[in-house]
Amino acid sequence: MKEPRRELHLFFATENSTAVILYRAKSQLFRLISWKSRSNEFKLGQWIKAQVHPPGCALSPDGRHFLSLITNGMWDSASQADLTAISRALILRP
Repeated sequence: MKEPRRELHLFFATENSTAVILYRAKSQLFRLISWKSRSNEFKLGQWIKAQVHPPGCALSPDGRHFLSLITNGMWDSASQADLTAISRALILRP
């Protein structure tokens, strides 16, 4: 049995010490994790069951919003398989 490919992709805010980690658990299973790098705090976020394309992702300068490029593989659906999502990143309080 082939082991799942695990990856971490980091997106840093430019205006503060927050970041978002995009954790790839399996081929089409990803999780968002907020990271406050100054105090080394982590907050687990939502799971995404689709193919996320890290080169198409970005974190806003203030670390509040996360942009992601997602392929759901449903070419006959209304979304035409590719979509861009903007979500609120989990904000860790000081």
